[in-house]
Amino acid sequence: MTFYDWFLGIGPEWWLGAWGSVVLPTLISVWVVCSSRPAWTPSLCLLMVVTAVASILSGEWKQDAESTSLHLLPVFFIALAFMGYWKTQMSPGVAYAACFLSLLSADVTSAVLAFGHGTASLSYLTGVGGAGLKDGLFVFPLMSFLLELYVGWRWKTRKMKTDSL
Repeated sequence: MTFYDWFLGIGPEWWLGAWGSVVLPTLISVWVVCSSRPAWTPSLCLLMVVTAVASILSGEWKQDAESTSLHLLPVFFIALAFMGYWKTQMSPGVAYAACFLSLLSADVTSAVLAFGHGTASLSYLTGVGGAGLKDGLFVFPLMSFLLELYVGWRWKTRKMKTDSL
């Protein structure tokens, strides 16, 4: 099976889910990476790699009669929560893109490790982002964005309170 046959053979229900959980977040992440290059420090890239590996190691495959699903721990999101506690903040857009790219790399790597050996078909990749808008690839980057907005707001209001004392 060629890539072209595989690409055209995917059903429309997958494309609708993939649009929301993979295609649109990828476009947003690429735009954020290109527009905020100074924010992508080596320490942020190292954090993304370490959290992606931790997500892969925490992954659990669940299989029932109808489907096989991968459950990953969103380690980058957890790291962001601790960074806010330690008074370290990043731009909400960078947090969104970094969380998405970390989870996407963990999701694709887990799929390749589980199903990619000895097969010429790429059909196992249709599971990446397969839950649509309920998928962690959509939910956790959005939560990372909102978390960083909240952290920035809290710091600003707390600073305003301490400045007035």
